Parts: sequence; structure tokens; C-alpha cells
Amino acid sequence: MAKKKADHSERTRKLYEADGWLIGKVESKNMRVLGGFDYGLDCPHCHATFQHPANPGVLRVRFFGTKDLWGIADWVAIRGGTFALVQHTSYSNHAARRRKIEASPEAAQALREGAEIHIVSWGRPAGKTTGRYESRLEILK
Repeated sequence: MAKKKADHSERTRKLYEADGWLIGKVESKNMRVLGGFDYGLDCPHCHATFQHPANPGVLRVRFFGTKDLWGIADWVAIRGGTFALVQHTSYSNHAARRRKIEASPEAAQALREGAEIHIVSWGRPAGKTTGRYESRLEILK
């Protein structure tokens, strides 16, 4: 049986909502139409069917991961006059995400305009392979 991938996106949404933030997802799925039709084919990620208006068959679509807003944010969050761009990741990828954001001209402009950029990384405590995930938050201003 395949190991289930950690859902850091859902964890991040719940964390921010529990802390009183209004949060919305801004990352999008990258997809490409493969052409042709397969009857009864559903999207393996969201189980939606893609209907072509001129054909009752289901359009074949391939997903190629996700695309972040400006390459730096999965979510936008608002609370008490603070606007935050939120990037979620794993503990092991935290530093790489920070470097990517620091090199981004869009991130620099967002910070100049008064936004915050939150990097929320998720992982299990050191030495643990099972159990609850914990979050670590870094705020760039």
C-alpha cells in the first residue's frame, strides 16, 4: 500500500482559521489536456470529471503539480489589518523556500507595500516517524 502524502495545505488552513485569520487558497493546479477522450476517466486528484461540451466523453487531463501565486504563496490571509502571503512546506524544505522568496522581486514588492510573508513548515519532532505534525512559523516583514 502506498504511503499517504502529508497534507500540509489542509493543516495550514486549519492552523490559521483557528487563530482567527480569514484565509483563502491562491495556488493553482498546473494541467495539460492530453487530447482524445476516455469514457469514465476521473481526475485522480480531485475525482472530478472533465466534460467536453461537444462530446459526452471525458477529456483526458494530466496534472503537473501546483503553481504558487507569484511563485511565493499558497494562501493569502487577513487578520486585524495585517495582510499575509502564506507559503507552507516541510521542515526539510524550509530554508530552500526562504531563499526562493528572498530572491523573488514579487516578494520584495509585497514586503515594501506592507504585506507579511509567512513560511509555515510542518514536520514531526526530531527522531519521530509517527505521531502528530508540528508547525514552525517564520514571518518576513
